[in-house]
Amino acid sequence: MNRSIVIPAAVFLLLLSTSMQPIFQPHGEPEEVFAEDLKEGISPSQGREIPDGAAEVLLVGNSYTQANNLETILHQIITPSDSANVSSLSGGGMRLDQHASRMNTPSDQWNTTLSNNDLDWVVFQDQSQVPGFPRGHTNWQDSISGLFDLTTRVDDLGGESVLFMTWGYREGDSSNAERYPDYKTMQGHLRQGYEDYSDNTSDSQSTTWIAPIGLAYENIYDGILNAGGNPLDSTSIFWNLYSGDGMHPSQTGSYLSACVIYSTIYGNTTAGQVDATNIDSTTKLALQQAADDTVFNGTFGYSFPWMAAGWDGPGDSENNASENGTDDAFFAFGGGSGSSFLTDHGTPLFLAMNLTNNDTNPHVVNLSLHSTSNWNATWNLSNSINDGQITVAENSLEWISMTINVPRVVDSVPLAGVLYPWSLKGVNSDDGQEFWWNFSIEVRPFHNVTHSNTGENLSLDPNTDGRIKIKIRNNGNTATRMDVKVQIVKDGQLDPSYPPSNRIEAYGWTAAVFDVFDLTWVDIGQEVEFEIGLLAPDKTESELEVRVFIKSVWGSEPDISTDISASILWQRNASISVTGFNCDRILPMDSCNGSFEVSNLGNFADNFVLEVNNSPSWVSGLVSSQVIYIPLGDSKILTPTQIIVNNGTTAFTSGNISWTLRLINSTVIVSEFNTEIGVAPSPNWIIEETSAEISNGRLSVAYSLVNSGNGPDGLTVTMNVNFGTEQAIIPPDNATWEGGDIGIRSFDIREVPVGEVFRFRAWADIPDTEPYNGTMWLNMTIHSFLDNDVEFIHSANTSFLGIPWQEAAPVNEPLIDWEKVMIHTKNAWNMFGYALIAVVISAFAINYAIKRRILINEKQKLLDQEAGIIPIDKVDDDWMEKFSETNGGAAPELAVSPQMNKEAFAASFASKSGIAQPSAEPVNPDLVNAASSVLEHHDEKQMKDQISRISSDLSTSKLVSSTLVAETSLLPEKEHITTRTNRINHPSQAKSVPLPTTPATKKKNKTVIVGKPTEHTDSHSESKEVNSESSSDSINNDLDL
Repeated sequence: MNRSIVIPAAVFLLLLSTSMQPIFQPHGEPEEVFAEDLKEGISPSQGREIPDGAAEVLLVGNSYTQANNLETILHQIITPSDSANVSSLSGGGMRLDQHASRMNTPSDQWNTTLSNNDLDWVVFQDQSQVPGFPRGHTNWQDSISGLFDLTTRVDDLGGESVLFMTWGYREGDSSNAERYPDYKTMQGHLRQGYEDYSDNTSDSQSTTWIAPIGLAYENIYDGILNAGGNPLDSTSIFWNLYSGDGMHPSQTGSYLSACVIYSTIYGNTTAGQVDATNIDSTTKLALQQAADDTVFNGTFGYSFPWMAAGWDGPGDSENNASENGTDDAFFAFGGGSGSSFLTDHGTPLFLAMNLTNNDTNPHVVNLSLHSTSNWNATWNLSNSINDGQITVAENSLEWISMTINVPRVVDSVPLAGVLYPWSLKGVNSDDGQEFWWNFSIEVRPFHNVTHSNTGENLSLDPNTDGRIKIKIRNNGNTATRMDVKVQIVKDGQLDPSYPPSNRIEAYGWTAAVFDVFDLTWVDIGQEVEFEIGLLAPDKTESELEVRVFIKSVWGSEPDISTDISASILWQRNASISVTGFNCDRILPMDSCNGSFEVSNLGNFADNFVLEVNNSPSWVSGLVSSQVIYIPLGDSKILTPTQIIVNNGTTAFTSGNISWTLRLINSTVIVSEFNTEIGVAPSPNWIIEETSAEISNGRLSVAYSLVNSGNGPDGLTVTMNVNFGTEQAIIPPDNATWEGGDIGIRSFDIREVPVGEVFRFRAWADIPDTEPYNGTMWLNMTIHSFLDNDVEFIHSANTSFLGIPWQEAAPVNEPLIDWEKVMIHTKNAWNMFGYALIAVVISAFAINYAIKRRILINEKQKLLDQEAGIIPIDKVDDDWMEKFSETNGGAAPELAVSPQMNKEAFAASFASKSGIAQPSAEPVNPDLVNAASSVLEHHDEKQMKDQISRISSDLSTSKLVSSTLVAETSLLPEKEHITTRTNRINHPSQAKSVPLPTTPATKKKNKTVIVGKPTEHTDSHSESKEVNSESSSDSINNDLDL
C-alpha cells in the first residue's frame, strides 16, 4: 500500500503562504558537542570495505543523527547480510530549510554531496520540535519548503527520500509545555508532522518514505505500560533509550533508530541478527523486535519501498536482492516473515512451519524460539526433533511443530490488539549460517470486570436515603463499556415481580443506579466507581436486599453480581432541659417552680413518658406521670411544675426529687433530671401567758413562751427599762448569760424543741424619787436564733407619782431633804445657768470698759489742761457725788415680800397650774442625750457670738446699746428652739431608738403596747418589724413638746 497522497496545488500553496506569529519556540539541540559537528561531509568510515555496487545511504540531520555514530551502527546492522555505503551531513540543531539553503549554495559541501548521482537513499531529519508545531507556524512552513527542495534534488538524482521520524522528549518539552506537556502528546504531534511532510512532498511519480523511529520508541513505551510497568522508571528500557538530557538518544536509542531505518529500506527483519554493536544480547533482541514490530505490524496505512511492485532491492547490485541470505544459503522457511496469528487467552497455540534444505548434503539445524513475552513454548514431540535439533536431508523439507501457551488474561495482560513478536531461529550447525522466521501473536479481546465490595449493609433513618459505593476494575485486556442493573431479592430469591432495571420502586423503597457516566468507557486496568442509592420508606421498621448486576456491553462474558442490603434503624432518643427549680430553701406551704422542655433527638416522631421516680413524702403538687408526643426534630415545653412543701415540715429537712424520661411502651430511659429540695426555717414564738404584779414598789412580770416554728430554735432575751431603778431577769434553768447572777439583763436559751414551753420572770423597781409624775416601761425584746432579723417585743408598764404628789413625809422627816435640794438645784441650773454665766461675763466686760474709759478721759483731760483748753481747777474729783443728789438724799424704802409655809405654797401652785397630768411615756435615753448635745452646742455657740458682739460694741463706744442687746439676747428665742428640734431629726438616730408608745413592725412581729396613765397595765403582742418612720415622728413630737 502506498501512503502517498497528492494534495491539490491550491492547498499546498495555502500551507506555504500562511503566516502566523510563532507561538512555539524551537530551540537548538543541546550544547553537547559531537565530533561530527565539525564535519560538513562524512565519507565512509576508514577501514570499512565498500563493495562495488553497494547501496549508497546518506543521513542528513543534526545532533540526533550525529549521536553515537549512527551511520556506523547502521552499517554494522546492514553488513552481515547486505552491503552499503553509509555517510552523513549534519550540524547541531539544523532544520530542513537550513539544509536546503546550504544545498543551494554553490561549492558548499551540502551542494557537492547532494549532487552525487550514485545516491540511492537520503534520510532527512528535521529539528526535534519543529515538525510538531502548528502548520501555520513560521518554522514549520520553512521546513516544509526546505524539504520540498531537498526531495526534488534527490528525485533528480534518481534516489529515494526517507524521513527520519524523531521521538518525543522523555518527559515532555518544558520550553513548550502547552504544546508538548508529556512524551505521548509530543510524540503524537511529531508523528502527524512527519506524516504531513510526507504527504506534502509526495506525488504520483515519487514518494517520500517514513522511517517510523519515533513509533518504535512509542512501541516500547506502550509495551511497558500495558504490562503494568512504569515506562518512566529509571530502570526501564524506555528510560534508557535517552541520554541524560531526556532528549538525545543513548546508544540503545541510536541502535533502535538504525534497526528501523534498515527494516524500512531493506524490508528485512532484524530480530536475532548478530552485529558488532556493543549492547547486551537481551536488550539488543528487545530493540530488534520492537523495530520489526513497528515496521511490519504497527504502521497500518504506511507504505514502504519493498512493498512496491518490481522491487529489486535497495541498491543497484544483485548482491542486495536477497532476504536474509546470500547466494550460499541452503535453508529457507516456508512462510515469509510478518505472519500474525489470532488466538484466545488461556489457550495453547499450535504452529507448524516447514524448513527446506536446498543443499545436496544433509545438515543438522539448531532451532530456538525468541520472544519478550516470557510465554511458555515447547516443541511438539517428533522423531525428527531432539532437544531443539532437527536433521534435514538434502533437497528435502521438514516440518517444525511447536506449541505456544498463551496465558490467561490477568490484570489485563496479555492485551488485545497488540502483536506480541516471536522469532524462530535456525542455525546450520555445519557453517553457522543463521536464518529467521518472524511472526506475531495477537490475543482476542477478553472483557473481565471485578468489584471491590461484597454484601455491604446500609442503615438508614426513616424516609431518608443513602448510597453505597461500588468500585469496579476493568481487568480485561481491552477497553470496555459497563452496564449496571439492580433487582430486588426477596426471601433469598430474585423477585420476578421486579425485573432488573437501573431504577426500581418496591415495597416502599426506591433503588437506583447513579454515576453511570464513567461506565460508558472503562480503559484497560482502570478503576471506576458508581453508586447504588436507596431511599427508605417513612416507617420505623423495614429492610431491603438488592442484587447488583455488572456486565460488559461489548463482551459475551457472564454478568458479575454483588448483593447489598439496607434496613431502617429507628433511633429513639430525647433530652430534657430545665429552667427554675431553685428549691434549696423553701418555707412550709411555699413552693418552688420549674419547667421542662423535652426535645426529640431520634429519627422519627415519638412518644415519651415523663414520670416522677422519687420524691420526699413531705412535698406535694407533683404530677406523677405524663405522656408527651413530639414530632421529628421538634421539642415541647411542658406545663410548669410546682413543688409544695407541706405544712409542719421540719426546718432543714432535705431530700431529692428525680424525674425520668423513658420511651413509651419501653423501660429504656433516655434522660434523667434530679433536684435537691430543702426546707427553710420558719421561726415563730408565741407568748402564751404573762402575769404582772406590783408589790413593795416593784413591777414583776412572768413570761411563758412556746416554740411554734418548724424546727428547734433558740432565743436571745433582752430587757430594757426606761428608768435606772433596780431591775433584773430571772432566767430559766437551761439559759446562759454573761456576767454574774445579779442584775441579769439578757440571756440565751438554745435548742428549744417545737411545741416546748419555757418560763422566766423579769422585775424592776418603780421610781419614787422623780419630781414629776411618769410611766415606767419594762420592754422585753426576743430574737430568734434561726433568723436574727425576726424579733418579738412584749411591754409592761406602770405609772408613778412624782414627789410633790406623793403622800406626806413622816413626822421624823429631816429638816433639809438634801436629795430634793440637789434635784431642784440641778433643774434651776439647767434653766438659768447659762444666763448667769452670760451676766457675769458681761459685768466683767462692762467693768473693764468703764475703767478703760476713765483712764482715757484722765489722759485727755491732762492733755487739755496742758494745752489750756480747760482750767485745772475745774476737774471733778468725786464723780460719784452726782448719784447721791437725787431725792434730796433720802434713802429708798424696801418692799416687804409676802410669807407662806411650804404646804401652802404647793397648794397654791397646784391650784394655779391645774390638775396634775400623767407624764408622757418615757423617751429613749439615747434620744434625750442626743437632743441635749444639740441644745448645749447651740447655746454655747450663741453665747460665744453674743460675747463677741458685746466686746465689739464696747470697743466702739456702744456700751449702753450693747449691754441692752446682751441682756435681751441672752434669753432664748422661740424660733431657736424650733431650729434645734429640726436638727435632731437624723435618720440614723431615729432608726436605732424604739419607742414603746409608737406601734412598730419588723418582719412578721407586731408590738402592741397597752397602758393607762394612773394604773399598771401589761399587754401580749405578736411580733412586727420596727417602722423607723414612726420612731422618727415620735422623736420629733416629743422634742416639740
